[in-house]
Amino acid sequence: MTLVSPRPSPLTSRLQPSPPVTHGWSVIARDLTEVEVLLHAEAASEVPLAQAVCGAVHAAGGKRLRPALVLLACRALESSAPDARVTGAAVEMIHAATLLHDDVVDRSSSRRGRVTAFARWGSAPAVLGGDLLFSRAFGLLARHGQGEELRVLSTCMLTMCRGEIMQNVHRGDLEMTEGAYYDVIRAKTADFISACCRVGAMRADASSVTIERLAEYGMNLGLAFQVTDDLLDLCGDETEIGKPLGGDLREGKMTLPVILALRAARPAERERVKQIAGKPVISRDEFEEVRTILYAYDAPARACLVAEDLACAAIRALDPLPDTPARDALVALACGLSSRSK
Repeated sequence: MTLVSPRPSPLTSRLQPSPPVTHGWSVIARDLTEVEVLLHAEAASEVPLAQAVCGAVHAAGGKRLRPALVLLACRALESSAPDARVTGAAVEMIHAATLLHDDVVDRSSSRRGRVTAFARWGSAPAVLGGDLLFSRAFGLLARHGQGEELRVLSTCMLTMCRGEIMQNVHRGDLEMTEGAYYDVIRAKTADFISACCRVGAMRADASSVTIERLAEYGMNLGLAFQVTDDLLDLCGDETEIGKPLGGDLREGKMTLPVILALRAARPAERERVKQIAGKPVISRDEFEEVRTILYAYDAPARACLVAEDLACAAIRALDPLPDTPARDALVALACGLSSRSK
């Protein structure tokens, strides 16, 4: 992880060297190409603006982490079920829909270094574009007879909505506990990543025990991903992340580094963070003031270690799986996600 600070990242032990997130994905390269074809087809619409919005969010790219997890979970069980590609396309459309909605809620102007649909076309097209993608995703699963996968993913969407509501309830809450933080990120991020692994294993007709192990891998992977994401928003490199730092702070979101620092901070420091967090515009000096408080209590380093522990837990969940290139890719993925720089 690239931390922009005078202090080095502590991620130097159990997970080093950290491969790139896409390390080992050659085993699913053809499948991912088919997923892209499906995404392009499902973005088509007779309404030009709808097609522009949906097409833009897919064209923005990204790691395609969620479809990759579906495919790798399936392949790790030595299955090449073609319908896993359909499932992969569906989860990516669901993810894209949540990003469209998130950008409206957070009023974000950029993502992955590109202008968001919200900033380009406004709230209504972005929200409706997200609704369209949700509909297309669930319709795709229904057309291919993936009723059980549809049930898992629709339940997951309810959990994700609950997580987003919980996060909004805690905006600006300097008394938020670590337990409450984990409840939020488990619901809004990790449960979906876990579900991607679960439905991939289901496509491989895995046993219930194996499905649960892959779901456990995904849950810990998702928690590690979100902890790292929150840390990068405070201590990352803007040129690598593709958006301005401090977005969570401006929105009053209490993330793990802030919670860890506030627990040990002096009253004057807590009051200063309270004055800054949630301001629509935070000056560079104010942002650096908050970061100085975080580093004074080693909060970034401690958050890094939490992400590392979670990634190690994810890897341990894979122990019963057969030794396959796809399993190796899942291990590499856990190493790369918890120490990524963007």
